[in-house]
Amino acid sequence: MLLVTGCSAHGGDQHVTDGVPPTSAFTEVWYAPDGDPAEHGEGRDRTFEVTARVGADHCDWQSVVFLSVAWPLGSTYEAGADAVPFRQYVRDREGRVSGPLMNDLDLDARLPDDAAATGYRTERVELWLGPDRGDRHVYMRTEHGVERWPRAREPIGCE
Repeated sequence: MLLVTGCSAHGGDQHVTDGVPPTSAFTEVWYAPDGDPAEHGEGRDRTFEVTARVGADHCDWQSVVFLSVAWPLGSTYEAGADAVPFRQYVRDREGRVSGPLMNDLDLDARLPDDAAATGYRTERVELWLGPDRGDRHVYMRTEHGVERWPRAREPIGCE
C-alpha cells in the first residue's frame, strides 16, 4: 500500500482567496472525536486515523492536499502487511494530479441535508460524510463554507 507524504505540514497558500480557505487550514493537526490527535509518530512508525499532507515539491504538487482516512472510519492505519486500509481524498484545485479528480472537486459545495459530522477536525476544518458515506466524496466544513473533495480510487503518490 502506498502512503503519501508531503514535504511540508503547512505549505502552499496561506491566505483566504476569493472565500477559499488556505491549504494550511487542512494540513493542521487533525483531532479525533475524543479530542486526541488523530496522527502519531513519524516515518515508518507513523499511525493515523485522519491526516492531511501537501503534495511533494519535487512533483510540483504543492497546491494539492491529500487527505488520508483510515477505513473504516474510526480505525487506525499502521504501515505493514496487515495494515488497515485507508481512503484518500484529493483537493487538486489546479489539476496537477488528475483532471477527473479536479473536475469532481467543489470548492463551493452545499452540505447535504443528510450529511453527518464525523467528529474529526482541525482548528479550522470539520470532516463530514454525505449520503454516500465517503465512498465518492467527503465534505470539509470551514468558516468560509463547504468543500466537497473527491476520493481517489487508488492511493496517489509521488516518487
